[in-house]
Amino acid sequence: MVVMGGDLYESLMVWHEETKARLPLCRWVCHRQGRQLGTIDTVWKSTCVTLGLATGHWNKSTGTWTEYDGLIFHDLRRSGVRNLVRAGVDRTTAMLISGHKTESVFNRYNIVNEQDLVDAGRKVVAYVEGKLAAV
Repeated sequence: MVVMGGDLYESLMVWHEETKARLPLCRWVCHRQGRQLGTIDTVWKSTCVTLGLATGHWNKSTGTWTEYDGLIFHDLRRSGVRNLVRAGVDRTTAMLISGHKTESVFNRYNIVNEQDLVDAGRKVVAYVEGKLAAV
């Protein structure tokens, strides 16, 4: 199950409804007239290269990308985990959504950056000032 909202959700719902109306038995999100376009990895890389967000060479004989340099689809999982944690979603729920079965793997995706450290410092200061004001 995937939970999402916003513009991406709306766009996918429109696409889904249009596909079901024309091709009721089609089970693919990325398709051309009901025929699967390829794996998510292949389609992602093709799209990134087409949009100028990445570089690479398509090898027709093997059906693979070579010398691909750009964002990979799996990178979105890392962003998803960080967004879940920063939005305040509890770790158990975030792990269920991301599909991580262990804390150690989840922590590899939950990358802390400099802004996270600044935010943590501000939260501690606010907490301490709140405690002092209550005394």
